[in-house]
Amino acid sequence: MAKLSKWLRDYTAVPDGLTRGDARWYPAGCYVYPFGGLYHFFFIFVFWGLGVGYLAWLNVVSSAVYLIGTWLHRRGYITTVAMVAAVEIAVHAVVVSLGIGWGAGFHYYMLLLPIVYPVGMSERPAVKLAVVLGSALAYVSTFLHLQSSPPWTQLSPSVVSVLAALNVAGFFVMPATIAWVIGTFVQRSDEALAAQHQRSEDLLHNILPVPIADRLKTEGATIADGFDSASVLFADIVDFTVFSSKATAREVVELLNEVFSKVDGLVDQYGLEKIKTIGDAYMVAAGVPDPRPDHAETLAKFALDLRAAMRTLRDGSLELRIGIHSGPVVAGVLGTRKFSYDLWGDTVNTASRMESHGTAGQIQVSEQTHTLLASTFDLEERGVIDVKGKGPMKTWYLRSLPSPD
Repeated sequence: MAKLSKWLRDYTAVPDGLTRGDARWYPAGCYVYPFGGLYHFFFIFVFWGLGVGYLAWLNVVSSAVYLIGTWLHRRGYITTVAMVAAVEIAVHAVVVSLGIGWGAGFHYYMLLLPIVYPVGMSERPAVKLAVVLGSALAYVSTFLHLQSSPPWTQLSPSVVSVLAALNVAGFFVMPATIAWVIGTFVQRSDEALAAQHQRSEDLLHNILPVPIADRLKTEGATIADGFDSASVLFADIVDFTVFSSKATAREVVELLNEVFSKVDGLVDQYGLEKIKTIGDAYMVAAGVPDPRPDHAETLAKFALDLRAAMRTLRDGSLELRIGIHSGPVVAGVLGTRKFSYDLWGDTVNTASRMESHGTAGQIQVSEQTHTLLASTFDLEERGVIDVKGKGPMKTWYLRSLPSPD
């Protein structure tokens, strides 16, 4: 059963390059045309046995139309084959109805055309209108003719009743099959669109914070927010320049991926916001885009765990230089393509200086951050250092959380 299901999925798989309307009709045609060919093939023998030779030959022609139509349909001639099939259905129904009478039920198939074709086949309004008007004209003309003229061939009432039963069954089976196939296609299309939409959402949320991504989709304009108090951290791999000058490109990328993947995991764990990576440097913030009063404490805990985690990589050979500063920042998204969420302001510049003027394996914090952490963390005063672009600044090393009593 699994093999059959797989074969049916492969058999009706929509090829690339079709329009939406043709793609919707394609799987239905893969079932309908072979079914129509077999149905007419069956009636070759029925009419031959009843002695109605001209209708047997008509079904030979119809079977050939559907056989060739199936082959052409699977090669992309969707609308052409559908229109030929519509003409065949109308002509066949008219000829058989005139041949053996209205009671045999072959006229029902003319009713399929205005029901099925506009819904499932073509997106072209002119084609839909032609199918509806043509089938209606054929139906009414045949009915009126048979009101005043007898059929060409008289069959017994019992035979006519059997034929009518067969045609009623066929009339319901064909649209039911088409509806099922098209419904399955629509469901698969909806599922594929939903999956694609989710992939797009996940990708967007990997690039931008969720609230910023949602605002960007609705507002569609430049986003800029001011935050009175946030904390920014920069981390840099010690001696990375020396390592990269001796390593291959692959080794450099593998190291960065290993380090940044570990950092990403901790960022998610602490609910922080990754801003960007710059070479071997990693920038992360707390308190943006969602303000939080514990931004400095959370970022400090993150920094301690980050330092410890780095010492578990590469046999403990990796060290980071980490700097933290707290203060007001401006955050937002600029431009119209390749969006990125970024921070600006003196707080960002000072945090960067805390890292670049720091010491390997240490977490250096500014006086502003020290004020926010002093009651909760163990910090060691480093003293006053000369910071490029800032002048003398008093800094501290973040050691650890205080030991429990």
